[in-house]
Amino acid sequence: MSAQIETVDGGKHRLNEGRVRRAAEIGMAALCFALAVANIVELRLTSATHGEVLPWTRVLALTGPRWVLLAGLLIVVLGVARRFPAWPLTLRSLVAHVVTFAMFALANAVVYALVLREFELTNPIFSFAMYLLGITLSTMPVLLLLYAAALGTAGLVDAALDRYSRDLHASQLQGELSAARLAALRAQLHPHFLYNSLNSISALIGDGQKDRALTATEHLADLLHAAFRDDGRDVIPLAEELQLVDRYLALQQMRFADRLKVSTKVGAGAGDALIPPLLLQPIVENAVLHGLENNTGTVTVSIASQVIDDKIVIAIENDGAIVNEDWTADGGKGVGIPNTRSRLSTIYGLKAELLVAARGQGGVTATLTLPLRLA
Repeated sequence: MSAQIETVDGGKHRLNEGRVRRAAEIGMAALCFALAVANIVELRLTSATHGEVLPWTRVLALTGPRWVLLAGLLIVVLGVARRFPAWPLTLRSLVAHVVTFAMFALANAVVYALVLREFELTNPIFSFAMYLLGITLSTMPVLLLLYAAALGTAGLVDAALDRYSRDLHASQLQGELSAARLAALRAQLHPHFLYNSLNSISALIGDGQKDRALTATEHLADLLHAAFRDDGRDVIPLAEELQLVDRYLALQQMRFADRLKVSTKVGAGAGDALIPPLLLQPIVENAVLHGLENNTGTVTVSIASQVIDDKIVIAIENDGAIVNEDWTADGGKGVGIPNTRSRLSTIYGLKAELLVAARGQGGVTATLTLPLRLA
């Protein structure tokens, strides 16, 4: 089984349970190796103090089989601990570990006794069973510590896997919540956007401009097809978003004729920058409607984008009427600005911002700053 955690930048970190458990097994083997080295050095020094230095080959032959066996047995203990966790301790787990430890100690004693007999280091007056008992009692403290180390390692592995599993679940839930929130925010834009477009066509009909209203309706059909298309993409190139904005502005220019002028500038590389779909649409709508509001003259809506370091900066402004010095975008009851800020916060956190400020010579400027990601 493997756990997989998704990160914000789209990268993937995999936690493979098999690898973690193999690492634990390697750790147990390394512990036995370290203890074997200590045992070898101890046996060599002890033989030297008794005046008969044992050759290294014989020292290895006396100690090696036992520690190799113990390393294998500890790996088996890890498997038993996985099936019968030591905590919380149950009667079933207790019985399983008592039986496993008894077999663990017996196997160690048998191998050690056989090695001693092979090298004629046993006293013939003692039976093999007596040697097994003596070896078991003398090695009991070390065996208990090794067994406890294996149980502790198994517990740490299970705790780590459980933590990653919970983190994965929490990450998945957070991703699902964010996706649901973004879907709700985008759905909120659709009726707002549709209302403004239909209102423009209604105005043309009211003015008796039926041919222009028919053309505007065709533009709206194309616009709705592009705006409401759900192809599963979370981001699209800025150039594609600007095509949608151009369709909307063309529709508005049919309504307001010479009163609305449009200027669009795309800096080098900016058209390939990836942004969330319909991000600019509500801001452009605000620039058009509020720019022409209480204004009988001509209004220019400008859209300029440029790449600055690792950011894409998009400025949308109008040169409408002068607003009060204490004016703020948050003072209105519209959907566009709050919706856009909520989407930015959900997608980018603190890495993106939308600043809206009054222009001294009249009108308002909205500046979007996003992390730069290229198509």
